[in-house]
Amino acid sequence: MVRVRAAAAPEAITTLSAESRADAGLWTTWIGDESGAGVIGLAIVHRSVALPGTRLQAGAIDVEVTSGPLGDDPGVPGKQGPATVTLGRRS
Repeated sequence: MVRVRAAAAPEAITTLSAESRADAGLWTTWIGDESGAGVIGLAIVHRSVALPGTRLQAGAIDVEVTSGPLGDDPGVPGKQGPATVTLGRRS
């Protein structure tokens, strides 16, 4: 999962493609960014396109990856455990 940015949002969850990979992933969530100049969101993408600056396509919408993989990355040496994300806890 990575953060993404685009000038517009799709109408529904949509597939992403890259020049190097037709099945690059899925754009799953989005919201208007604070400047009002576009949208930011999250996408589930193939590791080969999970690099900041990578350009993807969601139909006619240009999408830019703005982060590396979120959470633990089991593909990186020294991090061979499962990926985890800690959510809020009740006291």
